[in-house]
Amino acid sequence: MSETKLSDIDGILCVQYRSTDYREPFIDVSNFPTDIHTNDFMRNFNITSLDQLEIVYQLSHGIYEFCIKDNLCGPKWKIQLRDGGSTKSIKFEKIPIECPKVRKGIETRYNGDKGYWEKQLKYKWVHI
Repeated sequence: MSETKLSDIDGILCVQYRSTDYREPFIDVSNFPTDIHTNDFMRNFNITSLDQLEIVYQLSHGIYEFCIKDNLCGPKWKIQLRDGGSTKSIKFEKIPIECPKVRKGIETRYNGDKGYWEKQLKYKWVHI
């Protein structure tokens, strides 16, 4: 699983990339800065939250196309990272993926190949 969206880190507009770590039960979150102040950006687009925007896709290394969800993603705009494709993340997090609750005595494991938790039934492992 991966997701790309816009985020605010210390007042700087960033492109945030979230991806599942397939070796361990974690989501890796990296925030790559632009040269834009988040407040100015939100004022220019007349939005109150970055959640109102959607990254449509990455055009090239360091350039993304986004739209406003309320407009049914009508007009699309471009945003560029500070140093293009060589921009370094200014904030990185590893968020644990907790094992869902199962009945006591049921064995669980994290399936690193598929990126999710499983529980053991009589003869097979199934997605929780």
